[in-house]
Amino acid sequence: MEPFLVSIGWYNVAAGLALFALLSPRIGQKVLGEWCRLTAAPYSLGDHGALWLWWAALTNLFFGAVNVLAAGWEPAAQRAIAWLDLAVYVPFLVLALGALRSPRYGRGVWVAVPLFGGWIAWNLHALLG
Repeated sequence: MEPFLVSIGWYNVAAGLALFALLSPRIGQKVLGEWCRLTAAPYSLGDHGALWLWWAALTNLFFGAVNVLAAGWEPAAQRAIAWLDLAVYVPFLVLALGALRSPRYGRGVWVAVPLFGGWIAWNLHALLG
């Protein structure tokens, strides 16, 4: 259980820091539009994009820290955190699969499917294996 919690924790910390970089429209267009091809539309924060990015980045940092810290907790608490991780990543996978059907998103969405699926599989292995 501990390797899973530490890994997904540091992954979320890194993701939270990366989200802060997307506050720059120039970096966002380069990363999401050109390198990852996640979105087919030009990158724009819109009216509330910066607020959403701050929320998402801080949430990732918080949950990342909780997962890293949970690796040192009692097994019952570790399992509770792992179940919460599952409750987050399953909807992410469903959203990614739904995005595959939308013309608004580019081929980069295909990266999210094995990424989220991999975290879910490792999570289930840690919980049930």
